[in-house]
Amino acid sequence: MAETRSERPLDVKREEFKNFLETAGVLTALTNVLIKLYELDEKPVDPLEFMRNHMTEIITEKVELEKLKEEFETVTQQIYTLQQENVKMTDKLKELEQKELEDKVTEKETKML
Repeated sequence: MAETRSERPLDVKREEFKNFLETAGVLTALTNVLIKLYELDEKPVDPLEFMRNHMTEIITEKVELEKLKEEFETVTQQIYTLQQENVKMTDKLKELEQKELEDKVTEKETKML
């Protein structure tokens, strides 16, 4: 009877873990990848690598991650472009300020004569 008591909590733990995996969608994801592997005409040399690669295809976060990567690249390019434009405009502003200063000096010299 001691074995039954120790087995019973283990069975409960197993059932709880199985329910956890089902609720999280892990069993469905594993099943889908295994079905893909089974349906292949030519089996991969490394089935674990196949499963790793195809598990990430199932995860919806991968799609979101790809979108975020694309958005990041776009925004990074926009930042670079704006920084270049800022440098040009700053240089132009300095140039205009210098010209204005020179014009004022020239105007003062002209008035003095």
